[in-house]
Amino acid sequence: HSLNAAQIFGNCVKKTKEAAYLIEDLGFDLIDLNCGCPVKKVVNTGCGSALLLYPEKIGEIIYELISALKIPVSLKIRIGWDADQISAYKIVKLAEEAGAAFITIHGRTRNQFYSGDVDHAVIKECKKTAKSLPVFANGDVIDGPTAEKMFEKTSCDGIMIGRAALEKPWIAEEIRH
Repeated sequence: HSLNAAQIFGNCVKKTKEAAYLIEDLGFDLIDLNCGCPVKKVVNTGCGSALLLYPEKIGEIIYELISALKIPVSLKIRIGWDADQISAYKIVKLAEEAGAAFITIHGRTRNQFYSGDVDHAVIKECKKTAKSLPVFANGDVIDGPTAEKMFEKTSCDGIMIGRAALEKPWIAEEIRH
């Protein structure tokens, strides 16, 4: 069974909700709010990873989307802005309180972009923090063994494959096998 999902980003509740209504009307099954994109042109608009500095704003947007839509809403975050500002734990709590379908956590900060090691320990603690919210892990999953390592080190409920799928479109089947 395939799922048609759309990922959006925004920092204005009203505009983000308008975009979500359009996506819902197009027949999508799920909307994922991207609060993890580290790219400068996105962050400079106050969207993507910039929202990690304002967990309550993320909570407000998620709550408003979930309250307004008939389809489930999830979100993707990074563990925080930088090593001194890890906001993932608070965001997990806010997402769960709002009724998010699941949360995906990329195990790096915004300032790390795609370099350095993924912090499995923060993802694992987020999984412990969540009472019923499914926690998916993301970052450096490039094949079956790295997927297995992610599950073992984080106790996550699932994984999200990112950039590796662009180079290896068969990666999901490899991991499933």
